Amino acid sequence: MKTNRTDPILQDAGVSQVVPSPPTDSSASASCASFAVLMGWQAERMQAAIDEDKWLLSERAGTDVGSVVAEQDFMKRFLKGCAVDWRREFCGAICSHRNECALGKAMLAAV
Repeated sequence: MKTNRTDPILQDAGVSQVVPSPPTDSSASASCASFAVLMGWQAERMQAAIDEDKWLLSERAGTDVGSVVAEQDFMKRFLKGCAVDWRREFCGAICSHRNECALGKAMLAAV
């Protein structure tokens, strides 16, 4: 039986897309072999993007808007688009399992 699971970053972004599980056979794993690496990589990308948004918002306001305001603004305005792009970038160019990963190939085909 095929199952789907939601990528936590995509879920937090409000993206209703699920990451399709690969076909079940002896050669395909139903989970991401680099999931921990993916989560760490996405967290770093998100923090850098929030920091940049904070800088831009603070420049516009003429004062430091603070991390909470920047995080809320980023989550509201940008995360949905970034989350999908980041997953595509990771699965397509960074993941060391990209050439043999059925889950990554399915993710790239679905995006």
